[in-house]
Amino acid sequence: MSASHPIKTVVLAGAQDWGHCPLRLATPRPLAPIANQPLLMHSFAALRRAGLSDVVLCANGYTRAFRRVFGDGSAMGVALHYSEDQMPRGPAGCVKDATDFLAGADVLVLEGGLIPDIDFIKLIAEHRRSNALVTVAVDNSVSTDGWHSGRWNSGFGPQPVGVYVFGPRVADYISPVGYQDIKEGLLPRLYDAGEKVVVATVDGEVPRVMGPESYLAINAWAVERTVDEHRELDGYQRIGDAYVHAAATIAPTARLVGPVIVGPDSTVGDAAVVIGPTTIGTGCEVGEHAVISCSALWDDVRVGAHAQVEQSIMAYGTSAPTGSQVFNTVCLDRALKTSERATLATRYEVGAAAVC
Repeated sequence: MSASHPIKTVVLAGAQDWGHCPLRLATPRPLAPIANQPLLMHSFAALRRAGLSDVVLCANGYTRAFRRVFGDGSAMGVALHYSEDQMPRGPAGCVKDATDFLAGADVLVLEGGLIPDIDFIKLIAEHRRSNALVTVAVDNSVSTDGWHSGRWNSGFGPQPVGVYVFGPRVADYISPVGYQDIKEGLLPRLYDAGEKVVVATVDGEVPRVMGPESYLAINAWAVERTVDEHRELDGYQRIGDAYVHAAATIAPTARLVGPVIVGPDSTVGDAAVVIGPTTIGTGCEVGEHAVISCSALWDDVRVGAHAQVEQSIMAYGTSAPTGSQVFNTVCLDRALKTSERATLATRYEVGAAAVC
């Protein structure tokens, strides 16, 4: 971006938990591995490609975890600052409280649970061309005719994708105390004040991770896109349609079929079959004759010999015993309290995600 037109980015990661989804017990949503990288890493990469390097991460209770993973952002090509609120402030409140970092710039606002595969430069240009105080990015698959008098019509019209551009004066309309929403609070307030709020359709995709089904679908989408676009992954070598880290060990008789990513220090044993789209994280072990299909293995996962894992998420440190079958399941650490596991099992025993 031009130095004469400063713009900074606020990523709203503090409120991005999983609700009642079982994965909430494994990791904050913005840190969930997508194609073997934390979800937020994909946003940082998109920002870097657009030349948007000054980023404020509103992490709140997760600040320590995010600092441990991302540090100052230099490894990802961004300058990362952290803003933390002691009480829940909502998405608009978080932007208000990050004002000291923003220094009067226009602000690109991103929700932390999505992958923004869109043209940020075009969106910002449209915002400035319109002289709007706020631009709301909406999916290009829906009509913008539902925007009337600055109000969202129920069930009709544009659907916000979780990306906004704020002008510097927006902070004047956000209270310094209490929970402050964007869609239900800030936008109607701006309209009532006679300020200009516009929508802008965006090309590309903005998939949002919400729960086990969407997680698996988006992980598969990211892996397939990595393979289809022949992307370079640091430390990985491409073998057919698979990306295998140089520190991974694949037995000569093992088979990697379709888009697969195998992380560092992982091993795939004799005659094992891994069918994509599948990801295998760091330090995993896949036993001989095991079959992994359309699944996500996070770090330090153990799959025993002759076991089968299909359409499942195996979270950090979990295991599938020798000869076991794990189908349509979210596998969590066995150290979870029995009562909590029982509640989750009841909630997810039907559909695409049971709990093991």
